[in-house]
Amino acid sequence: MRRIAIVGAGQSGLQLGLGLLDTGYEVTMITNRTADEIRQGKVMSSQCMFHTALQTERDLGLNFWEEQCPAVEGIGLALVNPENGSKAFEWSALN
Repeated sequence: MRRIAIVGAGQSGLQLGLGLLDTGYEVTMITNRTADEIRQGKVMSSQCMFHTALQTERDLGLNFWEEQCPAVEGIGLALVNPENGSKAFEWSALN
């Protein structure tokens, strides 16, 4: 059996680990959180996920919250001048 260590047990690391387990790898996760903290803790980021990541979750049977999450219909970015609070740059796009 092939063995692999993954540093980081966030959403990407866990997806990778579960995918590798599914294909026969022995997986070791390296993280600063306990298994209970990962299992019962809060999401560590507020990232939005796009098609590729969502499809990976579907393929691995991990799309537990897909029905509850709103679809990403647009995205925006604004940079603020730290000296006076005015917008230095703004961009947005919609589906």
